[in-house]
Amino acid sequence: MFQVFSLVFDTSKTPEVRFEEIRKLIPEEVQSKEDFEKKKAIIIGFMGKIDQLANYYTTEVAPTLTDNAKAVIKVYTDYIQQPQQFFKDGKDEMKKKFMDAADKIGEKDALDLFIAAGLMANKAKQIKMMDILDKMKAEKDKNFF
Repeated sequence: MFQVFSLVFDTSKTPEVRFEEIRKLIPEEVQSKEDFEKKKAIIIGFMGKIDQLANYYTTEVAPTLTDNAKAVIKVYTDYIQQPQQFFKDGKDEMKKKFMDAADKIGEKDALDLFIAAGLMANKAKQIKMMDILDKMKAEKDKNFF
């Protein structure tokens, strides 16, 4: 399961490559070609949106942030990209890492975090991230792969 999650957020590979690698990890379900293609389009679309958000953060948002603000964000993004680390560390270690980063936050850093959150939310809205999540929700009880 962790490999699948890590692949979903691995922006170093195209969504199509990630989808094919995920398919190798999950036993294939018998389904119509039409259902498969629909689900494939949803998953690849979702991973494409993740890539767009990651690229936007890296190229537009991160360069404007203080180092302390980036450190706080990195705690969360590291756990999103490598979820097995959360289970290895546990919530207490995650909280400690977050608090260690947050202890260094000043007023400028806090403002940067607030602005970054707004920019990322706006970008998610622009690229219609919620639309693809709604499609995933409609299919959630079905096997995607």
